Amino acid sequence: MPDPASALQGKPGMLPRLLHRRTLNWLLPLVLFLLLAGASLLAARWQAGIQRESRELAATVEAASITAEIREQLQLHAQFLRSVQAFAVAETGINLARWRRFALAIDLDRGLSGLFAYAYAPAMRRPERTGLIAAVREQADRADFRVFPESTADLSTPIIFIAPDKPPLQSAVGFDLYSDAVRREAIETAIATRNISMSGPIFLVPDGEARRPSFLMLHALYHPGMPLNDVEERRQAFSGVVLTAYRTDDFLNALQVPLKSHLRIRIHDDGGSNGQATLIYDSAPELIVDDDTASHHHEIDFGGRNWVLRFFSPSTAGSESLLDTPTLILSGGVLAAALLGLLFYHLATHRERAERYARQLTRELHDSEERLRLASRGTNDG
Repeated sequence: MPDPASALQGKPGMLPRLLHRRTLNWLLPLVLFLLLAGASLLAARWQAGIQRESRELAATVEAASITAEIREQLQLHAQFLRSVQAFAVAETGINLARWRRFALAIDLDRGLSGLFAYAYAPAMRRPERTGLIAAVREQADRADFRVFPESTADLSTPIIFIAPDKPPLQSAVGFDLYSDAVRREAIETAIATRNISMSGPIFLVPDGEARRPSFLMLHALYHPGMPLNDVEERRQAFSGVVLTAYRTDDFLNALQVPLKSHLRIRIHDDGGSNGQATLIYDSAPELIVDDDTASHHHEIDFGGRNWVLRFFSPSTAGSESLLDTPTLILSGGVLAAALLGLLFYHLATHRERAERYARQLTRELHDSEERLRLASRGTNDG
């Protein structure tokens, strides 16, 4: 049987043409595959860009909405504190019964979600401290009233009235707000501005060892008729404070927008006069992310404090799905390109396979004829 390679070598130009055809047979499908895979990659990147812009826009709107709601809630609670201040100004003297009637008329569940307590603390200067403590002890349930922690300072502001009237809150009665540096700074700000001030991060007395991050809003009271033209005159006229107290996480979790948000939120108090920023709220403490990678940044200036809000989108926090649209487009496009390339290769090599099959049949037919010829010759010779 003749060797196909020898037969090709015997025909000038046949072998190069065969090699050229075979090169085209795999080169053209490969080019088709590369073009389709490249188009799929471009489509996936385009879709990823659209999704990224859409997420960024949604996150921008969401972050602004959350910031606006927090600011509105602070202003709403500030308005409530002004109503408490108006009551304290109108009710001269220390009268626990009137305070309790006022507290019973307040519905904390209606528009004041997140409020832990509100209270009144008169200013007690050293010369008048003994008389004021005696007046408080004359009130019902205040016979054992005492100011704590004990102090020899010229001024103290102990809480004497607090609401809601619940046993855990009564542990704060007598606590001297002025004895704590953070609360004292907020009181001084309220006196200086004649407006509502907000404290830095604190721990509330009723929480005991729980030490949950909290904050206060305070409004200063003044003796009627005294001048209030400058800070020194206001200090001289200062007669006490009313305050509202909040556990930070309860206050923020009570808002509707953050609860529905897919963003992760971190809030820092910038530290006021001490210049140290303190983390006061983290909606997802289990996530390990750098504050510098926050997708959005907002600030709320209120009551002499500055809250810095950092928002992290799910993609920033590393929680993107592995089966997102760009991935599906890329994987589907590469698979389709591979299938089309194989189909094109199959079609391109169909003629060659047909010719090879025809040559094989021809050889087999020739071999059969030779065997029959030899067999016939042998029969005739016999």
